[in-house]
Amino acid sequence: MSVRLPRPQRRRQLLDVARSVVAADGYHATTMADIAAAAGVTKPVLYQHFASKHDLYENLLQDIGSELQSRVVGAAAATTSPRERVTAGITAFVDYVEEERDGFTIFFSGINRTDDVWAVIMRDVEESLCNAIVALIDVATLPIERRRVVARGIIGLAEATVRYTWFDQDLPIAKATLTNDIINMVWGGVRSIGTDQEALDDEQRTSA
Repeated sequence: MSVRLPRPQRRRQLLDVARSVVAADGYHATTMADIAAAAGVTKPVLYQHFASKHDLYENLLQDIGSELQSRVVGAAAATTSPRERVTAGITAFVDYVEEERDGFTIFFSGINRTDDVWAVIMRDVEESLCNAIVALIDVATLPIERRRVVARGIIGLAEATVRYTWFDQDLPIAKATLTNDIINMVWGGVRSIGTDQEALDDEQRTSA
């Protein structure tokens, strides 16, 4: 058994262990006994911190989401130009995935959409990321509704590209190369938004 830890440290340890176990085995296959054994504690100790497996997973999603949100939004906010914000935000996202593969695996799992509580956590984090990206889409002719659509697209592009490259295919592509590819795709798309005259005409007709 592990040594006795202060409650906050024990909770932190249990979340870290649960992250590894759930990422490896999946939510449904993982039991509270599995997590307790991996953490070197008894099940009663685990239940002192989390009322159920559902409760533990909810806290796990909140923990991962808070980390991801803080790193990406914080990195983008520390810059001064749209191009710098794109570069900083995408770099922070790819860095996070490289360092926290378990967190990425859990947070972007399709299972999170099947539970109302988990789905709310996902939406809150995605909304925060979306708001940060909307701020960097510096196109005066583009209404806020379309900026939000573009922001959602950027989130999906980054997540899907990293997933395909490092998780689905396990391609030997260096982090710097992958990061630059995503930055260039995002920046090229952002800069082209609002320059299509036909789209601008359609927008004006819709709002008339």
